[in-house]
Amino acid sequence: MKKIEIENATRESLNTTIQSQEDKIKHLEKSIVEDYVLKVAYESLQKELKENYIHKDRYENVQKLLQTEQNKHGETQAKLQEVLEKFNGCLLDIEKLEFELAEKNMTFTQAYGKLEMELSEAQAKINNYEQLVQEMTTLCERQRTFIQQKENQCLELERKNSQTQLQFEKKVRDSEVEKQQDAYMNKIFNCVDRKRKT
Repeated sequence: MKKIEIENATRESLNTTIQSQEDKIKHLEKSIVEDYVLKVAYESLQKELKENYIHKDRYENVQKLLQTEQNKHGETQAKLQEVLEKFNGCLLDIEKLEFELAEKNMTFTQAYGKLEMELSEAQAKINNYEQLVQEMTTLCERQRTFIQQKENQCLELERKNSQTQLQFEKKVRDSEVEKQQDAYMNKIFNCVDRKRKT
């Protein structure tokens, strides 16, 4: 880019120099014709023109180089424009992807928040159930202990009942024996009384 600017400046400088030379030649001719400029001044001007003179071939070569650089610059500009169009297309694609990503991220965030809340609620329920299970376990242990005590009491009562039943049965048997003995004795006494009366 800087090279093109330098060559543009060089071209303008060459054009200015050539124009200046032409103006000086015309001015010199006019001075010679009209004012009879001294020969020394004329020779001095000729010398100056000779020193500042640029050869036409050199000028044309510079013009060709400048034209070549301008053509290259045009090609570069065209390629740059093509690259810029592709770049802008990529930017649009990136913006589209960023928008889609933002939507997906928002959806994910909402879903994650919902799942997190559900998980928190489920964890709270689990904690409640664990506490309830602990309470039920404690209650079951108490009930088991109570039942064991009652079973022991029942066994003791059964043992006592068995003993009482045995005692009762013994008493009944003893009572039967006593009744039988009483009946037997009464029978004997009755027989004795009848014999006495006869």
